[in-house]
Amino acid sequence: MRIIKNTDGKIEISDFNAVQAYKIAVNLEKEGVRFYADILGNIANGGIKEDVQLLLGQEKEHLKFFETELAVALKDGRDNFEEDDIIDYMDSGVFSSYKALLKRRSGLLKSPLEVLAFGLLIENDSVDFYINIRRNTLDKRCISAIDKIIEQEKKHIERINKLIKYVEKKGGAI
Repeated sequence: MRIIKNTDGKIEISDFNAVQAYKIAVNLEKEGVRFYADILGNIANGGIKEDVQLLLGQEKEHLKFFETELAVALKDGRDNFEEDDIIDYMDSGVFSSYKALLKRRSGLLKSPLEVLAFGLLIENDSVDFYINIRRNTLDKRCISAIDKIIEQEKKHIERINKLIKYVEKKGGAI
C-alpha cells in the first residue's frame, strides 16, 4: 500500500487491499473517538457539549462498521499482507501532522479554537481517505455504507466550522 499527501494536501492511496484499508479506517475512527471523548470533559457549554456528543456517537458507529468489515475480510482470508502493521502506514508521514499532537495534545492544544482546528484537520483527512477507499471498493453494500460515512464526516466538518465561529464570537470560551 502506498499513501501520500499530494501537493494540494489531499491523501492519495494506491496498491491496497480491503484489510489494509479497514485497518487504517479502524485506527482513524479510534483516534476520532479518543479525540472527542477527551474534549467532551472540558466543555461547559451545554449546546457545544451536545454537538460533541453527537460527533462522538457517530465516530463510534463508524468504528463499529469498520471493525465489522475488517473481521469479515479477515474471516474471508483476504489478508494477503498479514505481516503488515498499521504503524507502518501511520509512520508513512500522512498522519504525522496530528500523530505527534495526539501524543502531546494536552501540552499543545491549549485553546478551544486550537482543539476545534485540530478536529477539523482530522475530519478533512478522514474524508479524503474514505473517498479513496470508496473509489477502490467493488462491494456495493460497502460502497453504500462508506458513502453514508463520507456524508457524516462532511457534516462533522460543517458542525466544527459552526462551532469555531461560535467560539470566536464568545472570545474563545466553550
